Amino acid sequence: MNPESAVALTEGLKTLLAPLDGAGHSLTSLNASEWFSRSYLQKVYGGSLTRYDLYREDLPVSEKNIVQAKSEVAEKLPLLMQGYPIQYCVGEVAFGDHSYVIQPGVLIPRPETETWFEQILEMLRNTSAPDSVLEIGTGSGVLSCELLYRFSMLKVHATDCSQSALECASLNARQHGLASRLQLILIENAQTIFPDGLGQFDWIISNPPYLAGPAEVTKGVLAFEPHEALFEKSHLEFYRAIAERGAGYLKSGGRIFLEIPHERSQEILSLFQASWKNVRVLQDLNQRDRCLMAERNSDSGSVSN
Repeated sequence: MNPESAVALTEGLKTLLAPLDGAGHSLTSLNASEWFSRSYLQKVYGGSLTRYDLYREDLPVSEKNIVQAKSEVAEKLPLLMQGYPIQYCVGEVAFGDHSYVIQPGVLIPRPETETWFEQILEMLRNTSAPDSVLEIGTGSGVLSCELLYRFSMLKVHATDCSQSALECASLNARQHGLASRLQLILIENAQTIFPDGLGQFDWIISNPPYLAGPAEVTKGVLAFEPHEALFEKSHLEFYRAIAERGAGYLKSGGRIFLEIPHERSQEILSLFQASWKNVRVLQDLNQRDRCLMAERNSDSGSVSN
């Protein structure tokens, strides 16, 4: 093996991170070494690297850079052993077709969210592209940014209760050249998710706080990710607000797409079946209810601001 190569970096980090394999959580030395190796190599070479690139002998990495990388990762190992998210360590997360900044205090986007997001885009690929979207609870802004990438004429309004989240979303939008089509709005709670002057949209999309309590998350998530983005303050508060008022902020034929907890999917479904049409639930890769989609009824009134 070439001692000054990408594979030497990746394998060296894997050896260093071996204690993770006995720590009792999902992050392994293999996963972690590839995360860190990709992050370091992208800083050196720029662009996007594949998993294959991490194991190339012909991709040069100096011994000095390998030693520096090992030193920095060694400092982070004690935190990782406690369940600290590796995404916060490397400061980035992959979502859709791109890499985004992620910062402590901002919820880490989940693969389950990406799954239903891609599902709805595939289902609607032969329908008219949306001109306007409202995202409720944008977090790091990855959903809004991916929508802006997919639809070149789209404009998005995105809200969140966290100033830190909005700052992260703003950074992502700027880094990807999307900021001119994204308006970020700070809200207070579920009662203020529809600020005055919003107008009407083609789509409303949301992954709101929906966990009922600490028993529904791992210890690492509970310890290190923002509780306000994870846990609802009152039972199904965001879903009730959207079910009761969301139609007024949609154009005729407008749609909503909401990530939902599978444990309470039927209860959420019933909230929308009374006054929305074409209500359905999509399942994730584990065959769990994960996304509710519905359309505005033609007799729903518009909001007056």
